[in-house]
Formats: sequence, C-alpha cells, structure tokens
Amino acid sequence: MRIKALVLSIWVSSGVFATQIEVDRLSSPTIERVTAVHEYCLEQHGYQNDANTKNMITQCVNVDLSVSAYRTFKTRAGLTSFISHNAESEI
Repeated sequence: MRIKALVLSIWVSSGVFATQIEVDRLSSPTIERVTAVHEYCLEQHGYQNDANTKNMITQCVNVDLSVSAYRTFKTRAGLTSFISHNAESEI
C-alpha cells in the first residue's frame, strides 16, 4: 500500500512540476492581441453591473490567452496596466 501511495504522489508531483515548466515557457501576448480580446470580453460582459463584472472580464481575457498559449494576467490591475502602458508607448 505504501508503494502505491509513493508512486501516486511522485506521479502527481511530476505532473505539477512539468506544468510549471511549461507555464514558464509561454510567450507574452502582443498588445494588439490583448486589446482585441479585452474589447471582445467587454462586449460580452460589460453590460452586467455587478461586483464580479471586472473579474469576469479578466477571466475572459485569460481564458483566450491561455487557449492561445500565451501568459495570462494574475490580476485585473496587471491587465489594465499592460494595456495602458503599451497604449501610452504607441503615442
């Protein structure tokens, strides 16, 4: 029984470690990509006036970026900072 538990724990932890390596290798999205996805998510969820709307928009952006193999944003502030910082540098 101990051997099964040990093998199972090694198998599970190796998968987590492999996932972490893959996340570190993801590329950063372009400002064009983030802006387009953000605008789409605003159209889809912007009409809602509840406390979770901003979180839903961030999650929407992150799902698209994740599916497209890009790094995602940890916070809403990180997303808005990325958009505003890159928008200012284009001016």
